[in-house]
Amino acid sequence: MFARFRPSMLNTAAARSAQALRASACRQFSATSLARSDAIFIHRDTPENNPSIPFKFDSKNMDEAKKIIAKYPP
Repeated sequence: MFARFRPSMLNTAAARSAQALRASACRQFSATSLARSDAIFIHRDTPENNPSIPFKFDSKNMDEAKKIIAKYPP
């Protein structure tokens, strides 16, 4: 009437218990929902940060930029 106990049943149950324990021991990276920060970004021009300020690489940075850009196809 009773099901016979087999050692393989114990191994299977132990493996499932260990797996469940590992899964519950690992927590997610973040518990909050994903925030889309680009949706709330507002740039306000300031005297030191605005589109009318010219931008130019100095010679050292231009050499470095050319090395990086050379890695990518045109």
